[in-house]
Amino acid sequence: MIDKLYKKGLVFVIIILFIGTNFTNSSFGFKTNISNTSTDDENYLCDEWSNPSNLSKIHDVIDYEKMFENKEKIRIKLNNTLKTQFLGIFFKSWRRQSKLFQRITVTYPNDAESEYFSYWAKPVYQIGLPYEHFATIITPEGHLFTGSAELEFFAGENLDPINERIWTLYKGYLPCINYQIKKDGLIIKIQAFQYWLDEEYNSPQINFIKAQVINPTQTNKETKFALGFKYGGIDHRPFEMVNLDPFKLSWKYEMKNNFAGRNHSLIYLCDKSPTEKLQNLRKSYLNTFSCINPKKSVGLASYNIQLEGNEIKNYTFKMPQYPMDTSDYNTLTMLNNAQYDDYFEKMQVFWDGLIEQGATINVPEDKVINASKSYLIQSFMCQNIIPEDKIQQVFNRLHYNEFATPLSYYSGQMYSFYNYNDVTKKILRYTASIQFKDGNIISHPGYWKQIGCALAAFGEYIKITNDTNFAIEMLPNVTNAVGWIKNKVMEDRFGLMPYADTRDGPNIAGHYTGHNFWSLIGLDGAIAVAKAAGNKLLTEDFQQFHDAYQNHFFKQLKIASARNNDVIPPGMDVIGGVDWNNLLFAYSDNLLNPYDSLVNTTLKHYRKYHMDEGMATHRTSIHGWRTETIALTALRRGEQEDFLNDFYSMLLHTGSCHEGFEGAVFPSTRDYAMVASLLVQLTVNIDPYWCNFPNNARFSACINNLLRSMLIRESQNNLHLFSAISPDWVKPGDKIVVKNAPTYYGTVNLSAISTDNGINISFEPNWREPPDSVILHMPFFADIKSVVINDMIISSDQDYVELPIGSCNVNIFWIIDPTVDLSYSRFVDDYIAGNDIII
Repeated sequence: MIDKLYKKGLVFVIIILFIGTNFTNSSFGFKTNISNTSTDDENYLCDEWSNPSNLSKIHDVIDYEKMFENKEKIRIKLNNTLKTQFLGIFFKSWRRQSKLFQRITVTYPNDAESEYFSYWAKPVYQIGLPYEHFATIITPEGHLFTGSAELEFFAGENLDPINERIWTLYKGYLPCINYQIKKDGLIIKIQAFQYWLDEEYNSPQINFIKAQVINPTQTNKETKFALGFKYGGIDHRPFEMVNLDPFKLSWKYEMKNNFAGRNHSLIYLCDKSPTEKLQNLRKSYLNTFSCINPKKSVGLASYNIQLEGNEIKNYTFKMPQYPMDTSDYNTLTMLNNAQYDDYFEKMQVFWDGLIEQGATINVPEDKVINASKSYLIQSFMCQNIIPEDKIQQVFNRLHYNEFATPLSYYSGQMYSFYNYNDVTKKILRYTASIQFKDGNIISHPGYWKQIGCALAAFGEYIKITNDTNFAIEMLPNVTNAVGWIKNKVMEDRFGLMPYADTRDGPNIAGHYTGHNFWSLIGLDGAIAVAKAAGNKLLTEDFQQFHDAYQNHFFKQLKIASARNNDVIPPGMDVIGGVDWNNLLFAYSDNLLNPYDSLVNTTLKHYRKYHMDEGMATHRTSIHGWRTETIALTALRRGEQEDFLNDFYSMLLHTGSCHEGFEGAVFPSTRDYAMVASLLVQLTVNIDPYWCNFPNNARFSACINNLLRSMLIRESQNNLHLFSAISPDWVKPGDKIVVKNAPTYYGTVNLSAISTDNGINISFEPNWREPPDSVILHMPFFADIKSVVINDMIISSDQDYVELPIGSCNVNIFWIIDPTVDLSYSRFVDDYIAGNDIII
């Protein structure tokens, strides 16, 4: 009966979609788009707004009825938000209630067989270097794609293409991919990494590749191994790199000595001369040739391999990031002499050296800590050096190789949290350099949240470092930015951040709720900068404007939310839209109280209607780093179990090399890029070949910032310890270590060793200015029997204890609830088993 009703409902939905009905209420996923292009209607101007202090007295808040009356017409039309949100909720409800439409977990043969899990159907990974604009992509097949050429591998008597989607990183986190296949009773291992040929940061990028062939038996065996190249595939290759070096029919291909080339440029070099050179898989190489098919494999170096019992043979190769001019004798000689093992050591020393420079955060769960380290490395890899001591942070080296102002906040916060303050300072100098003459700091027009992100980034750095010189240096930029916000709020008819129509994120045209949240977070950062710079006048001015603006905005927000079933809406003056930065309601201390009634209703609504596979959603797809906002809110509310579900869901949706993503992943597909069906194109309005490639620097920063916040976190001038720890981290003998970690109040060292019946904690702060209190949280999965602080037994009837301000030792005796099982491996097992435990 239920299935029949839903089938009838589907027909009804299709009729609604194509007729264009536009029922309105974002709480249920619908939207009316109200024409709102004017920002200077005299009916909405108020003289009192000329004085910031009078903002709190404004009575002419958003009046929806008046707004409707003053519009010449309301545009009723079918739009993306209506279609995608309605369909998303409809199908989600259908799936939950109908036996015929239960979620089908996409699995692959090696999901259960492999020691490592990759969520992605077709993963990609980048191996690159800091300050280099492009990296090499490891394709879903395990090829190396530079944008100019794609190196691929073959094995077996018939030289079958090698296709392997499960890879790992050396040591679990270094950007050196490893994978293996079995062929003819032998094991073939592929390893690849990138490093500079000569001087660091100032010489060609070279991909070093090793093929190791192992005979695990006692008997003699033989096989063939080959590598060759093609111009490149299309599937899951970023178009920006596919078009980097456009394919030409006029190219001539050649194989001389131990290298293969194209048009007088070297593509790859072999350290051992091949047994046979092949023009292609069916033809031996005789002389220079042409190729009319960019997807065809050419220039193969083939090896006939014979191994005695337990014998191992290694074959090493080099592939420049950019084809290398064969007339450059000196560089080619250096490349030919470059020894794989020497550069392998250099690569390890370089990346491990960067990791060791920062704060130490270790937990006893390999996936978590390896992901954390790899995200730091991937973030370093996505830096551009700018003259005059500036760094431009970009998302990745693939399709999203650009800076966006929010990265100055998220990545800057991560670098400061992990004690890379010099990096943060250079990123902030670059952020200041893009400021417009009117004071706005923005990398993408119309995204008014970005000025708030920039100011918040300046404030976070100052709170962590108390760098007064830098505060003085940046104060003019901060003052101009605050002035821009003031002017726009004063000019706006609602006293809010300006009208926007970016159609991204909230997918509305109107006054974005999130833009105002970000402005308040940014103003808090501006106050911190002015205070650190010692400018009392500006500190008071910023604070006065912040308080008046906050008071006015919260009044507006209450009215707008009341019209939306007490759920905070994406837009302040437009009904509908997609939940986006309106989810920041409890993201910072100067926003809503985490337990505010609006926070309660909004969070409950969002978890019920707008999460899938444990992840936040955007329209009908799941979203990677947006989930961080929900998770951090749960952490601030003390909802440890909800937080851990969010955190592990984010890690579940990564690859075996920890590849995190942004969006455009449709539930159950395990794919971030696809040739979209007609239905998907209609409902999401995307380019049919649109992609959103991992890794993503913002996802990397969000995971690392969440991990740090689990262990140490500032709020309301208090320092919180162990706001959430996993039950997988407190097995007898497990250790949690935080060393040399910066906080708003100074650096701290924190360590914990689990025992059979509890945990021993050592806390050693080095205060610059101590917090009001240090709060140690008790894990939700433990029945606390007693707490001993510095040999003194204290009351343990609450879910936290307050520690002395100075150094102390804490012994907690507990009984762990054995039914609570939260870990990355458990999430993976449940996902593979098809258990729909992630709501």
